[in-house]
Parts: sequence; C-alpha cells; structure tokens
Amino acid sequence: MNDTTPDIRTLNVDDEQQGERLDRWLANALDDLSRSRVKALIEDGQLSCNGAVLTDPSAKIAAGQTYALTV
Repeated sequence: MNDTTPDIRTLNVDDEQQGERLDRWLANALDDLSRSRVKALIEDGQLSCNGAVLTDPSAKIAAGQTYALTV
C-alpha cells in the first residue's frame, strides 16, 4: 500500500529571523531540503502563510507569521 498523505511542514518565524529571504529561511529550517528544491516548491504554489498562497521565494519573512510548505 502506498501512503499518499501530503507532507506538510509548518514553521513559525521568530523575531530574530524577521527580514530573511523566504527560500533561504525555509532551506535552513528544513535540513532535508535544498534551497533550490524549496524555491521550486514555492514557485509551484506549495507554500502558504496564514492561508494565503505565496509564490515569491525572495519575499521577506515577518515575525509571528506561520508558514506551511507542502512537500
């Protein structure tokens, strides 16, 4: 049997992380994903912040935000 449950990673931004590039921050937080893989997932619409889909990997993150990445 094949597990088709999506792998959703949820991360919260700390105050000291504010202003970092989205793709760089996610790649640092998710050791098993390369920055290029994270960038591709973002561009494919697999990232949301508080329910809104984000597609710009160079966007700056904000403290207190919660991001969900579907891998």
